[in-house]
Amino acid sequence: MWDPTPEPDPDDEQGRYAMARLLRSRDERLAADIIAVSSYEAVFVDNWDGGQYEAVLAVPPELYDQARAECGEVLDKACSDLIGAEHYRGMNITLKCTETPADWVSEILASVKPQWVPSMRADLPELEPAAT
Repeated sequence: MWDPTPEPDPDDEQGRYAMARLLRSRDERLAADIIAVSSYEAVFVDNWDGGQYEAVLAVPPELYDQARAECGEVLDKACSDLIGAEHYRGMNITLKCTETPADWVSEILASVKPQWVPSMRADLPELEPAAT
């Protein structure tokens, strides 16, 4: 019988983990977080020149638009780096239909919203030390 939630391939899981670490090292926090809650699969699409692969990222619906609009180029570059430019055919971002823990997604969404605290003041000069 067809399993709607197959176990991820261990190589793809290792690739997803490596990609998240790579993006963190590049200071691409949102992209790394999106990879962390997404599914990744390197799909064999052609046998030309030693094999061609397409990266498929299944992203939770709450982060789908951000993944495409804000992180598309960064994610594409990371997928190319992971697979190898000579074997990389492209990236496809799809909706993740399996359940992702809600607290993961809400934590990521909260982290990308700007939050101001009283100690953050825009365009104010630094205060000079008090004269004694």
